[in-house]
Amino acid sequence: MKKILSAIVTTLILCFSCSPKVTTYVRKSTEATKPKDNIRVYGIYEQEPEKYEMLGVVKVDGRGSENCKYSGVIDHARIEAHKIGGDAIKITKHFMPDEYNTCHRIVAKIIDTKSNGIKDMQLTNIPDTANYSVLHLYRPSGAGFLVTYQVNLGDTALCRMENNTYNSVNVTNINDSIIWARTEVKVKTPIKLEKGNEYFIKCMIGTGFFVGRPVIEVVDNNIGYYEFKKIKDGNIEKMDTIITKEGKEIKCIIRQIEKDRVKIFVYRNGEKAGGYIKRSDIKEIKRKS
Repeated sequence: MKKILSAIVTTLILCFSCSPKVTTYVRKSTEATKPKDNIRVYGIYEQEPEKYEMLGVVKVDGRGSENCKYSGVIDHARIEAHKIGGDAIKITKHFMPDEYNTCHRIVAKIIDTKSNGIKDMQLTNIPDTANYSVLHLYRPSGAGFLVTYQVNLGDTALCRMENNTYNSVNVTNINDSIIWARTEVKVKTPIKLEKGNEYFIKCMIGTGFFVGRPVIEVVDNNIGYYEFKKIKDGNIEKMDTIITKEGKEIKCIIRQIEKDRVKIFVYRNGEKAGGYIKRSDIKEIKRKS
């Protein structure tokens, strides 16, 4: 019996150690037309095709021995491309093995080179003449939900992040190149900003001695788009709706309904602000249960 249990445990360890973590964000799925092995791979320094449509994005974080190799990670990305009908992948990020992680890690766009559609996901339409960049900050639900912290860019305070929140900030001083936050320790993350571009910043809480330490990651734009939208759209779905007599719909959180007014919270550029609406201006109130 002990030998059987030992064999089962060993098998489970091998299975988990040989399986990479694969995360796929699907924008559009079509019928698979190419075998997995025939899906073209455009390397990180290779010019992507002039015409294509992005179907999704895949992130492969190798775990274990066999699949840590670059060829194994690419193979998993090809499988994901085949599932949603892509005929090629374009590597956008490639992290080499290092002292902290002995595995290859990649982020790749899944593309259809026979189509001419959306090439990249964009949250903000920034004009060509813009003298600023846009930072989209978000914090998914997770560990350390009681801990909040201020995120800063150089000497500029951007916003305070708490669980399941998001914020978008226009930044004109692109010379600042360090995003940082402090709880029990100060954590810094380098970022290179360029005018007219948008960037996605993922905020989390890591293990600390007392209250946890900030984790700030500059995320690939196509992945950040989906993660940011998930939090934003999820928060909107949970909100109440007030319809005014003029026909305007206001998504909000109703704090209290009084005789003459309704107290509410609304989100403006990701920041929660308090306010009220006169009962005489309201046609209908739809509460989320």
